[in-house]
Amino acid sequence: PTEIYTLSLHDALPILKDEFERKNKSYTDKILMDIIELVKEVGKNDGYDIIIEKQNAIYVGDAVDLTPRVIKLYDSVNVPGSK
Repeated sequence: PTEIYTLSLHDALPILKDEFERKNKSYTDKILMDIIELVKEVGKNDGYDIIIEKQNAIYVGDAVDLTPRVIKLYDSVNVPGSK
């Protein structure tokens, strides 16, 4: 026979929060790995020697921001109906 366990909301909340955080990290890590691969592909195909995140640079002009392009590539691969 299947046993049924009950938890109070007070007891369940930390369990649910931990589960949410674990799944959120898993999904976020997957997205980041996909984005890193796309950035590598863009860098290789377009002949860039280095690509860095804006927040890690002392100065960045707007002329070579690959963000919109990478987002479009990511969406075309991962978002249904966005091709």
